Parts: sequence; C-alpha cells; structure tokens
Amino acid sequence: MKVEGRGFLKPALPCLSETVGHANQEQYRLLQEVVQFAEALKDELVIKGQESAKEKQKVIAFVVFVRLLEIVEALIILAAYGVKEELKSLFRIFLDAYFIQANCCNDPDFIPVYFQTDEAARLKLINVAEKYQTELFGLINGYATKDIKEELDRKIKQEKIDAFNSFQFAKNVGCEEIYDSIYRVLSSAVHTTPRCLDDYVDVDENGMITAIRHGPDAETTDRITYDTTTFFLKSVSGLCELFALDKESDLKRFADKLRTGCKK
Repeated sequence: MKVEGRGFLKPALPCLSETVGHANQEQYRLLQEVVQFAEALKDELVIKGQESAKEKQKVIAFVVFVRLLEIVEALIILAAYGVKEELKSLFRIFLDAYFIQANCCNDPDFIPVYFQTDEAARLKLINVAEKYQTELFGLINGYATKDIKEELDRKIKQEKIDAFNSFQFAKNVGCEEIYDSIYRVLSSAVHTTPRCLDDYVDVDENGMITAIRHGPDAETTDRITYDTTTFFLKSVSGLCELFALDKESDLKRFADKLRTGCKK
C-alpha cells in the first residue's frame, strides 16, 4: 500500500525573517526538515494485509499519521506568516489528532473503540436534526426514520458505545496533563472567548483599548513551532516503533537539535 501524493509544502514559502521579525528561523527550518523526513518515511511503511487486528492497527495508525502530517504542513504555512490565533487553533486540532494517533500506535483494541464513536455522533446529529424541519436538515430527516433512530439507539446502549472523548483518549496515553493545560488554554482561540481578544489589543493602565493589532507575532510562532516539532517527533517515533523501523538515530538528532540549537 502506497500513499498517493507528496503533501502540500512547496519551496515558495517566504523567509520567516522577512515575514515575522525576530522569529526563530532555525526552529522553523527544523520543523520543515522533520516533515520532509516524515514524507520520505511513508515509502518505508509496509502493510501486507488488513485481516488481523495488528494489520488493521497499522493501517489506521498510518491513515491518522497522514492526517497529522497534513495538519503539521498547514501549521508550517501559517507559521510562515506568523498568524497567531489560527496557529493556536490549528495546534489544538493537531493535539486531538496526536492523541488519536498515539492510541492507535499503542493499542490495537483502540481501533474498534475509536470507530464506534461515530455511531454516537450519528445519533446526536439525528436528534439535533429532528428539531429543525427545514431544508438544511432535509436529507438527514428524510433518512433518519423512527426505526433507524431506534435501532441506532438500541445498538449504542447494547454495545455500550461511548461518544468521542478527547480527554479519555489523552488520558489513555498519559497526556491528561497536556489536555488540562495546553489543550484547554488553546480553546480560547478556537471559540473566540474574551481572553482570545487580548492578543489583538493594547490597553492602558486603566484597561482602555489604545490600539488594535493585526499582524504577525514572533512569540506565538516560536512557541507553536517548538511544540509542534516536539509532539510530531513523538508521533513519528510511535509509528516507527509500530512498524519496527529503526530510526532512533535520526529522531535523536532532531530532538537534540530542537533542544540545543533551535531554542531562543
């Protein structure tokens, strides 16, 4: 099985020093280097079948990894322009995918649990659609007859299917502290809470807004780039372990470079 396509990054991205003054150019280039390593790694991941639980585990872990890789590439594009709040929002999405991929690599029994969450999501959407007898929900309401809804509800209860639960998925892989810190803080950007607006304004000593800012931010760019590289290296490591690929020296080189050469 081969992955079609080579991602989205092209050499036309601007020089970070020209677009985001004082940002860590070396750190930014390192993340690009790790992505190039991951792109090349795809060709070494061999899947011969999809019958056993182990084979299915490899397939889904691989698919989620490609999803994760795509998010990282999008983060690099945003980082090229220092788009602060969207970097935060997208990094939170990255963490969601990271929790899933870590579970996929760690436990073949997670795969069916993960896919069953879609049943709970379907029922929730059906219940919501019932409230709106409009064109927007016409297809769902036309499909979701009373019998279909009752059968789905019965299946969920009988099989004890849980809804998608990011916290539980994070906890499964020892990341509950990450969830309760970084992940929760980033919710501000995702939902545009009042705290999110702090990044757009300057205020005086009386709390009055004196200026509205709309431009790149080096501090956020550096922080999100560093955190993305850190967690993406863990993701690559987990996939290599699952597929029994010896890339320890490469991963150590990246980690050492991040720790000693790319931090301001």
